[in-house]
Amino acid sequence: MAQNSNIRSASTAIRVLCVDDNDFVADSLRRHLTPDRGFEWVGWLHSSFDLAHEIVRCGPDVVVLDVDMAGPDHFEATDSLTRQFPATHVVMLSGFVGREMIDRAIDAGAWGFVSKNDDAESIIDAVRGAASGVFMLRGEARRRYAREREIDQGT
Repeated sequence: MAQNSNIRSASTAIRVLCVDDNDFVADSLRRHLTPDRGFEWVGWLHSSFDLAHEIVRCGPDVVVLDVDMAGPDHFEATDSLTRQFPATHVVMLSGFVGREMIDRAIDAGAWGFVSKNDDAESIIDAVRGAASGVFMLRGEARRRYAREREIDQGT
């Protein structure tokens, strides 16, 4: 697991920006990432077209970025964001989970990958871990990745 030298203070709220074109998913995340759980919801974008500008404007610690929506290639966007805003960590979110997609997220510099099919706690754990500088695979993404690696290795 990758570590970041900027370990967060436990008393500091994790500032989260959501980028997802699905209103239901974004609203669900907003309802779960609450101040009493240690989060501050700083915004929501329906696409990643203005993502860099929004990061400058609201200064999130973590961006939860949907993989499959309108806008530039989200793996390339993640790569660019990690270089341009190294203190902001990206957790990629997708309804489809596979090893190739997770590998692309890792190569792009994402700090986590979760499935939209996971429960809220898995997603919250991934956001919290990413904010702390720990790469997180949770729920379906973790199971799928491990299973596909076993198949690739013939075990």
